[in-house]
Amino acid sequence: MSARRGLALASLLLLLLLLLAACKRSGGGGAAAGLRFERAGGKVVTLSTAEMQRITPARDITVFDPNYKRDKRYRAHLLAPLVARGLGLDDKALRAARFLFIASDGYKVALAGVDIVALEAYLAVADLAPGGWKDVPGHNGVKPGPLYVVWRGEKARDMKLFPWPWQLATVRPSPKDLYARTVPLSAPAGSPARAGHKIFLRDCIRCHAINRQGGRLGPELNVPKNVLEYRDEKLLREFIRNPKAYRYGNMPAQTQLSDGDLDSVVAYLRVMVRHKHDSEAAKAKAGAKAKAPR
Repeated sequence: MSARRGLALASLLLLLLLLLAACKRSGGGGAAAGLRFERAGGKVVTLSTAEMQRITPARDITVFDPNYKRDKRYRAHLLAPLVARGLGLDDKALRAARFLFIASDGYKVALAGVDIVALEAYLAVADLAPGGWKDVPGHNGVKPGPLYVVWRGEKARDMKLFPWPWQLATVRPSPKDLYARTVPLSAPAGSPARAGHKIFLRDCIRCHAINRQGGRLGPELNVPKNVLEYRDEKLLREFIRNPKAYRYGNMPAQTQLSDGDLDSVVAYLRVMVRHKHDSEAAKAKAGAKAKAPR
């Protein structure tokens, strides 16, 4: 074998190994490198698996997991002590605060410290079923590990009120005006647009953003273009009802929405065309202006 051919084969093998590693990362379920905490003053603290074990030893727990719709057994750490240590909070401050939990895929949700304590939130680090982590139903190829927030409290079985974020990557304090730019300011109280905003906050904000506020798992829906500026309303309604009829992806069918709910969501999106706030475009414009010759 020539040296050139051997080098080419070695390069191909390295590329295949890198692609395999990337696939494993995107699917989740591997070993956790640690959990990142971003404190209010800008300091970043990362708790390794060994540090988590020292703070609150892992235990084997059984919970009813609404993602799988059955009891599941996990090895998990109590979440409250980890958040307290990672963000440098005492028990009183922990219970009084809200925290933003951000997954590696961009999913984002705020959780209250008082609920984390009262409803016994845990950070699962292993699925104790044979074979380990299993794909999340409806999300082919996606496993909830290596870090998965689960709850023991019965009230937390309602995932609309108490989310179960998987592939957790970062925890930070939640700003008080977390979704201030999503408000349809020109719509009067009691209007369909206001009702649609409430539905959006309840069912959509964890995956989708409006004016860059919200989750990053799904597309931004208002800037630079509002979704109704490039997608037909009838098609949008059908897509929300049954996304997988159009393309395979992670968005679940929103079967809980009535026709009236969809009317309200569409009314909300129409109003938000007049309330765009594109912070990234503003930064780019300011940067270009600063570089322009004078």
